[in-house]
Amino acid sequence: MVVKHKKQKRTMQHHKNTTNLSEIAKFSSKDLSFINTFERLLGLFDLRYINKLIRKAKSKGILADSIFQILFVFQYFSVQNVHQYIKRNPIEEVGLKKDVFYEFLRNPNIDWRRIMYLFIRQLFKLIEEHSVENHYSKSQPSFFIVDDTLIQKTGKKIENISMVYDHVEHSYKLGYKLLTLGFYDGKSFFPLDFSLHFEQGKNANRGLSQKSLANQYLKERHPSCASALRLAQMQEAKNNMMINLIQYALQKNLKADYVLFDSWFMSAEAIHALHQLDPQLNIISPFKSNRRIVVGGKSYSVANYARTKESKAKYSRKFKCRYFESIIQYQSINLKAFWIKMKGQSQWHVLASTDLHLNFSNLMKYYAVRWTIEVFFKDCKQTLGLEKCHSVDLDAHFAYISIVLMNYMLLSLKRRFEDYESIGGMFRDVIIQVFEKTIAEKILEIITTILENLSQILDFNLEYSLLKIIRLQIDAENLLKIPLAQLIALHTKAP
Repeated sequence: MVVKHKKQKRTMQHHKNTTNLSEIAKFSSKDLSFINTFERLLGLFDLRYINKLIRKAKSKGILADSIFQILFVFQYFSVQNVHQYIKRNPIEEVGLKKDVFYEFLRNPNIDWRRIMYLFIRQLFKLIEEHSVENHYSKSQPSFFIVDDTLIQKTGKKIENISMVYDHVEHSYKLGYKLLTLGFYDGKSFFPLDFSLHFEQGKNANRGLSQKSLANQYLKERHPSCASALRLAQMQEAKNNMMINLIQYALQKNLKADYVLFDSWFMSAEAIHALHQLDPQLNIISPFKSNRRIVVGGKSYSVANYARTKESKAKYSRKFKCRYFESIIQYQSINLKAFWIKMKGQSQWHVLASTDLHLNFSNLMKYYAVRWTIEVFFKDCKQTLGLEKCHSVDLDAHFAYISIVLMNYMLLSLKRRFEDYESIGGMFRDVIIQVFEKTIAEKILEIITTILENLSQILDFNLEYSLLKIIRLQIDAENLLKIPLAQLIALHTKAP
């Protein structure tokens, strides 16, 4: 037994290339056809440069890119973490102990940000080669999308963990905020980059007791290591990191026509910074009602200006709303603003853009693209286990999130290239959530079948309601079964 054990380990360790995915299949209950299909798709990628970066983590005689490839396919085996993988697969057969995986994930020298962009470059190259219209086709605009989401955790010993405010549930929860930059080319959403953030809290104690802070994991890192930069980003304001994420994407030669974000990120500083990065990059964002604007040389609050113009508002049958538009100045910046009142609502909501030639129909169509990032957050949490990393070491969280996002990219590519109705059982566990009719399409059904009717008798914030529906993971079929009283509670106004 001892000799056999050593022989199997040596065979794995001296493998000259990455672990063959078909070899992993024998440790999984999934059909081999799935593994072969996945291997074929991943085989289209040129991973030489990625593997070169990953080999910086070589440990105990194991090729690090072999470990990476095993970690990469965890989600497709219904395996959420290293412990579960090792528990299901005897160490004698796998040839790797769990410490090897943990050491790999905790390695501070792997530049996961660069690895993600190398993966993205390969992905876009495949799209250009295999699509009738590539992702730079000018038949429709492309978009950067920025938003954040709560990454909930359970252990107070996790490095730099804090209490963060959940704007959907209006409560504080233990975890991080994940700020994400995504790209939408008219067909698919792809995550590009991210940063993790903690919140200092009113007493600058991250909402934790002194005892909890003293017990948190601490790790010494060399200032030049890859994860040291990630760690420094945690203390940056998210507004500043948004600019950083877009700047890095532009440096990697990724271009977009518009950037979409919510009103929290909208500021004169953000507009100026983005214009300096790329004068051709336009912004579309909600505009808070308490801001001061200048129209025709006169100063107004956004809300007061609506009262002077609402009698001249037009009606859109397509979007079932009243609206009017004006060229405004916001802190000396020219914007085109649209005041919009959905049917049944009493308040005007404002969308503004730096594109002074944008018409109302395109504005509504373009801004709706922002919901793709909410769908992405939902799928990554529910299907790909985005919140399942339990390590106390932040480096493991940076690695884990990067791998999950690359998983999502590959699934998006698969969905784009193949008719998901004919895939059958290959991706059965993942397809149920990711390859079925998207939540974005379900949102459209919800709008047309329920929310439009409710909005005639209830005065609620429509955008906030849709956000809550996505994050509570309610689909159209189940929404129809919810009693009216619960729907009214669901659509309580956001503060």
